Amino acid sequence: MNTVVPNPTKELTVNFPIDAVKKAIRDSCRIKNKFTMHKDNDILNTFVIHYSIGALLNDYVISISLIQISETQTRILCEVTQLLGNTHSTIIASGLKMRLDEFLEIMSKFLSGELKIREASQIQSSDTTLQSPKKTPFPWRFIILLSISIIWIIVALIYHHYNP
Repeated sequence: MNTVVPNPTKELTVNFPIDAVKKAIRDSCRIKNKFTMHKDNDILNTFVIHYSIGALLNDYVISISLIQISETQTRILCEVTQLLGNTHSTIIASGLKMRLDEFLEIMSKFLSGELKIREASQIQSSDTTLQSPKKTPFPWRFIILLSISIIWIIVALIYHHYNP
């Protein structure tokens, strides 16, 4: 029996104006190639952020709603969901929570002024240089196994042709 584990959610109240939080969310989507802004509704103060690791099954969506409490306080409501399918295990749910925490950590650095967009672009370029795409090794094992299989098939066909 498959039980659905609830999607990880987080509710925070920060001592920053809502406009500063909006800017931090937008800037956070510019720092890493993993996070991209999918939807941005400035009137309803909602954001949908797409997080991609590469495979479609590993894609996540972070939904964020902002509520202005006062001129200097904002409530942040977050939920992260897997793009395809439901969360059926606590392992997947904990992975989703890690993605949400990663995004919130980057956002908090923008809010605190620890990170600025110019520095973020430098970090992004250094991330891409450090994680340059690895060359895929030539699939020698596959070619050898395929060759052996083809030879066996040819030998079997010749054998059966001359020995009915």
